[in-house]
Amino acid sequence: MGIEVRYFAAAAETAGTEKETVALPPTTDLGTLKTVLIDRHGPDMARVLSVAMFLVGWHVPLE
Repeated sequence: MGIEVRYFAAAAETAGTEKETVALPPTTDLGTLKTVLIDRHGPDMARVLSVAMFLVGWHVPLE
């Protein structure tokens, strides 16, 4: 089980895929997920995520 991440536009280009599953519990907070994605995909992903919008389930979380 994990968290399914879908990427669009620059995020997909940076990740090299449009979708991946990250092995984290479904209760993981957004900050932790972002850290894992940056560790996995590098500083370009950090730049993309700094301006990205996130959809969790069917709502946009407030940070």
